[in-house]
Amino acid sequence: MRTINLKDTLTHQRNFLKTAAGKGRSANSLKCYRLDFEVFNSFLTTMENKEIQNFNKNLVDAFEHFLEKKYKSINSRRRKLQTLRLFFDYLVEKNVYHENPIKKIASAPKSILPPMPTLYPEVFMANDYLRTTALNAESKLEKIIALRNRVLFVLIYECCISVSALSVLEKDDLFLDAGPRILVRPKKRDPYTIPIPEHYKPLFSEYLDLLVSFQNEKFSFKELLFYANSHTILKGSLSPRGIENFFKHIDNHLKISITPKSLRQSGILKWIREGHSEGNLKEWLGVAPSYNFNLYKKYIKDQLESDSKTRDHLDYKSLQV
Repeated sequence: MRTINLKDTLTHQRNFLKTAAGKGRSANSLKCYRLDFEVFNSFLTTMENKEIQNFNKNLVDAFEHFLEKKYKSINSRRRKLQTLRLFFDYLVEKNVYHENPIKKIASAPKSILPPMPTLYPEVFMANDYLRTTALNAESKLEKIIALRNRVLFVLIYECCISVSALSVLEKDDLFLDAGPRILVRPKKRDPYTIPIPEHYKPLFSEYLDLLVSFQNEKFSFKELLFYANSHTILKGSLSPRGIENFFKHIDNHLKISITPKSLRQSGILKWIREGHSEGNLKEWLGVAPSYNFNLYKKYIKDQLESDSKTRDHLDYKSLQV
């Protein structure tokens, strides 16, 4: 077994990322790998000789202790260990290691956290802010960006689409003719569509018409969402980080608590309260048949049993267009 110093490790990590990108891993996955490598490399710098030398049981135990001390969340530790398992599998393929030492760390059971949705008054406040911004836009660019923001908000709240799926939606995935629907194309399963409430059809039509008009003047891209600054549209596809930054802006501007995840959970609660079958919910959310909504149902039950003010907060419904 050869000794790998930190410099060698960084080289192997870069090559691993190139290989992962070549296999079609998403930009978000590659970003997570890089962040997890930073944590692992931070651990290596705490070692006296800064080398992985026969990453033995003592070092495995030390790394596990390092993660437990640094992260309270079981899921955070699970993700970082999974990245390291993939990385050492890669090193085994390259004959750098005979076996994967990270597999000696037992996986903790995944921690399923209860939903922490954005409360309806804050959902309504954010929607009203975005709607007013679009109505008061003074230029064509301000208008198209404001409409994009509203479309993004609706796709998360009304269609419960994940951030990673939003980034790769295309204009051709939107169907408005007979009952508005959006097509989602997962990498590991067949494509499926999610219904969009009928009253949003004018919003999506206006957005598409203006987007096509704008692209004819500037340039063309296939993505439904786009990245822009205050001066111009820069490219198609709004990245997961761009979506998160957009919600940070809303959060800071309105002084509310909202993220893409919390808004999506609000949408899931709305679907449940609307009485959709669990089969439809699983299809639209892209989850496994074994997935259950017990935590969401418990959340609804607990809130309904509390005071009237909380019940008002639970009153998730479609938003004003």
